[in-house]
Amino acid sequence: TLNSYVGESSATVGIGIRFSELADRLDSMKWDEAMEAVIVGSDNGQIRSKESERFENLEFERLEEGSHIVTHRPGESCMVSALRSQVIDWMYVAVLPMSLIEKSAKQIQVITAVCLFGCGILGFGVSYYLTGRNYNPLKSLLDTFKRHGDREIGEDDNVYQWLNTQMDEFFRKHVDANRIIQANRKSLKNYYLFQLIQDYYYGDGQELDRYGIRLNLDYNVVILFEPAEKKDQKELVLQLFIIRNVFEEMCQDYFNVEMAEMGERVAAIVNLPDQSSRYLDILKEKVEDLQAMAESPFRFSFTTLVGGACRGLEGIHTSYLQAGELEPYLVLLDTDL
Repeated sequence: TLNSYVGESSATVGIGIRFSELADRLDSMKWDEAMEAVIVGSDNGQIRSKESERFENLEFERLEEGSHIVTHRPGESCMVSALRSQVIDWMYVAVLPMSLIEKSAKQIQVITAVCLFGCGILGFGVSYYLTGRNYNPLKSLLDTFKRHGDREIGEDDNVYQWLNTQMDEFFRKHVDANRIIQANRKSLKNYYLFQLIQDYYYGDGQELDRYGIRLNLDYNVVILFEPAEKKDQKELVLQLFIIRNVFEEMCQDYFNVEMAEMGERVAAIVNLPDQSSRYLDILKEKVEDLQAMAESPFRFSFTTLVGGACRGLEGIHTSYLQAGELEPYLVLLDTDL
């Protein structure tokens, strides 16, 4: 009818679909020929791709959406899955033989076993390669320590613990050797400075570089420091240590200074660029500062004998003799300094 009332449908549109098209769609969705699929309508009408005995006596109305049930037929077991349409009152049913599932499961098992075996072989190969690559340097290191070590490695000893012990021992000896070398070098330097002060120098200056002595300027002054009171050897050593280090620290911004121990005295060789009064006044000021610092806060006094500024390395002995000539006059002074 064309004259419809409000709310009534004025026309009904019908769409015809060939079942054969739907059956072809069902065939295209199957991933194996042994699988079967069917569309079931509300009146239990069925659309199938082909006739199959698997759907006989199957109660579609009892199938629940998303359910999976197993049916048994003579010589075959199948899994039935159901899914309802969200648009139309249809239900899609798929039947999958259990033999197909078991076949897929076996394929997965085989693939998994092959992958595990392959991973094992690959891991063994990589481990063997890395072990050989890393152990060769370690073996060389072990052989080196076996040749030079004091203790042989036992059968029950852990290789890494033994190697760690040997390395600790080696570095400890190395540190001790360096300490001895440094102490000997210091003693040799002090002995060489002592020789410069006591005797005239006739060398070519190569020994200075060997012992790290800095006397490259033109003039040299020798200063003798001697503590006034010598209570005991321990206190004397401490006082000489203070004089040597503090005076060297005071003068390093102005002159090159080399300190040498001479029994109960400390001798300083002060290297000056010239013998002008400017540098001699600075030197005198530093000596007086050191005397003041010794009295407070260290609370001890010392005498200071200063020789003249003499030219060249051979002038070191001359300046020392001049400083020594002043010692008899100390008894004429009214002060302790």
